[in-house]
Amino acid sequence: MTICTQNREFLFGDIVDGAMRLNLFGEIVRDEWFKTSEVRQNVILYPYEFVVMPNHIHGVIWIVNDNACRDAAMLRPY
Repeated sequence: MTICTQNREFLFGDIVDGAMRLNLFGEIVRDEWFKTSEVRQNVILYPYEFVVMPNHIHGVIWIVNDNACRDAAMLRPY
C-alpha cells in the first residue's frame, strides 16, 4: 500500500545524507501504522515491509483469517 500526503507536501521529515529523518509527524505515522496490528487480530505487519518517506508511506499489510494463521505467520524467519 502507498499513501501520499495531500499535494505531496513533505510533512513527515527530510532525507539527510541519504537517510530518512522523521519529524514528529513522521514518528506519529510510524507508530500508528504498527498499532494497526495491535488492535486488529487479523492483521500482521513486519517492520522491514514499511517505510516513511517525506511525503508518503509504503507498507505491506498481511491479512489472515484466524489466530492459527497469525501465529504461524509470526514464526516466519524474515
